[in-house]
Amino acid sequence: MGLYGCYACVAMLFVMHADGNIFQYLWPNAPVFNAYASVLLGAGLIVFGANFARMFLRTGIFHPILNALLIGLMALALAMVAVTAFGFTQEIKKLLVLTAFLSTILFTVAGLVAARTRFREVRFYVVAWVGAVIASAIMTGRHWLGIEISEELQFDAMRVVMVTDAAMMGLAILDSVNQMKQAQQKSLEQALAEAQRNLGLSRRLNDLEARYAMAQSQAETSERRLADTAHDLRQPLTALRLNVQRLISGANASGPTPRREDFEESFDYLERIVASELEHHATMTDKAAVRGRVIDRQGLAVDDVLGSVADMFAPSAAAQGIALRHVPSGARTTLPALVLMRIACNLLSNAITHGGNGRVLMGIRRAGGALRLEVHDSGPGLSAPDFARARARSVRLEPVGAAEGTGLGLAIVDRLASDHGLTVALCPGRREGTGISVTLPAA
Repeated sequence: MGLYGCYACVAMLFVMHADGNIFQYLWPNAPVFNAYASVLLGAGLIVFGANFARMFLRTGIFHPILNALLIGLMALALAMVAVTAFGFTQEIKKLLVLTAFLSTILFTVAGLVAARTRFREVRFYVVAWVGAVIASAIMTGRHWLGIEISEELQFDAMRVVMVTDAAMMGLAILDSVNQMKQAQQKSLEQALAEAQRNLGLSRRLNDLEARYAMAQSQAETSERRLADTAHDLRQPLTALRLNVQRLISGANASGPTPRREDFEESFDYLERIVASELEHHATMTDKAAVRGRVIDRQGLAVDDVLGSVADMFAPSAAAQGIALRHVPSGARTTLPALVLMRIACNLLSNAITHGGNGRVLMGIRRAGGALRLEVHDSGPGLSAPDFARARARSVRLEPVGAAEGTGLGLAIVDRLASDHGLTVALCPGRREGTGISVTLPAA
C-alpha cells in the first residue's frame, strides 16, 4: 500500500511538472532544479513502480526470474540518475521516457504471468498497468518517433490513466487483502478440524503405545534370547542336513562319508543349547556341561570343544569350497563348555559365510596368563568401524548377493563375552581377510 502511494505521488508530480504547475507553486525560484526534476521524477516512477510490482506479485517467491528483471530495472534507473552528474541530462531524459515505457510493459507482463496461476489475486493489477502502458506509449511515440501529439492530449491521457490506475490498484489491494483474510479463515478452519482429528488420533495412539510398551517390556528379553538361540541352532541343523544327505547318497556323494560322531556332536550341541535355555528361564544363570560331564577343577580341555565345533562345520565349509583348519592345543579354560562352544560356533559360522572360496583357521594363542581364541578367514576383510557396527544386533555388512546371514553372530559373541567378562577384538596386523579374537580365562 505504501509503495503504491509513493508511486502515485511521483506520477502526479510528474504530470504537474510536465504542465508547469509545480514550477509555479512549489519551486518558482529554482529554474535550474526545475529543468532537472523530470530526471528524478521519471526515475522515481520506475523505481517505485518496480518495487510495488515485486511486493504485490511476490515475485521473489513465485517468479524469481521476473524478480531479478525488476531489480535490474531499478538499478538501471538509478544508474541513469548517477550519469547526469557528468552531464548528458537531455540524453538521460529521453532514455528515461523509453525506459519508463519498457518498465510499464514489464510490470504488465509480470502481472499476466502471475495471472496464469493467481488470476483472482492480480486481475485488477493487470488492468491498471494496461492503462499505464497506453499513456506511456503516447509519450514515447511523441519523444522517440516524432508522432505529432499535442501536449494537451498527452497530459489528458496521463491524467485519465492516473485516475483509472489509482482506482484499479485500490481495488487490487482491497481484493488482495480480502482474499488473504478468506484464505486465513479457511486455513484456521482446516487447522482446527485437523487439530481435532489429530487429538483423537493422539489419544488412541497413546493408549496403543501404553499397551505396546507393556507387551514389549514383557517380551523383549525373551525375544532376544529366542533369536540368539535360533541363530545358534541354525548351523548344527545345517550340518545335520548335509550329513544326512551324504549318508543317503552313500558312495555317490562327494566328500567323506559322515561318521556316527558327526551326528552325535550335532545332536549333543543342539540338546545342550535347548537345555541351557530352559535352565536360564528357571534360574536366569548360564550353566553348561560338555558331553554330560561337569567341569572339574583342572578346567575344560579347549580342544574337546573346538574339535567338535570344527567337525560340525566341516561339511558346510566343504560345501562352500573353503579349507577349514583347526590348530590343536593343550590349553584348558574355566569357561563353561557351552559358552565356549557357542562363541566358537558363531565366529566360525561368520568366517565360513564371509570367507569366499578361501581358507578359515581356528586355534588358541597364549597371551601371558590368558588364552585367546582366534578365528581367521581370507575373505574381503573387516574394518574397525564395520566391526563395531557388526557387534550390534541384526546388522549385516555383506553386499547384495552375498551369502545369507542374520546379522546376529557377532552380537551373540559380544553378549556372551560381556556376560562372562571376556574381550572381543579384531586381530591386528592382518594384510587380508579378517581375524577375530576372544580372551578366555586359563585354568
